Amino acid sequence: MDGFVHLFLSMIYNEEYFQLEESVDQLSQALLKSEIYQNYKKAEEKLKNKEVEMSYQAVVDAQKKFFQIAEYGKYAPGYKEARRAFYAQKRAYDCLPEVAAYRRALLDWQKLYYTVIEKMVHTIDESIMIEGGGLWGERNCKGNCHGHSTHH
Repeated sequence: MDGFVHLFLSMIYNEEYFQLEESVDQLSQALLKSEIYQNYKKAEEKLKNKEVEMSYQAVVDAQKKFFQIAEYGKYAPGYKEARRAFYAQKRAYDCLPEVAAYRRALLDWQKLYYTVIEKMVHTIDESIMIEGGGLWGERNCKGNCHGHSTHH
């Protein structure tokens, strides 16, 4: 009789597992079809143009030059100029409409993603803590602790 009970329980577990797996697949597909995700992918695609790529490369080059000088400390010759050049290139890149639109779309996508995760976790148990408290640890933030995307 024990073998039958074990077999029966494993069948229930397997059926529940497969139902859960199917639900996860459906949720994933719904997220990928969402307007927020589609906007994110479109914004990401718009980064693939010559102006954005050249600006990004200028940031990388200025950063390399700055870090090479910065290794010797802030009193090294050319430190201040390299630092200014790096931050000027970074600002020029960040202000490109395609980059700004991408970062907004990425933030919207991340908010949706973390909201779904949080709802799923809290459906299971309200006391489960989500690592980091959700999007950049917003829950426990008492000031200037919000993260900023440094992604491309």
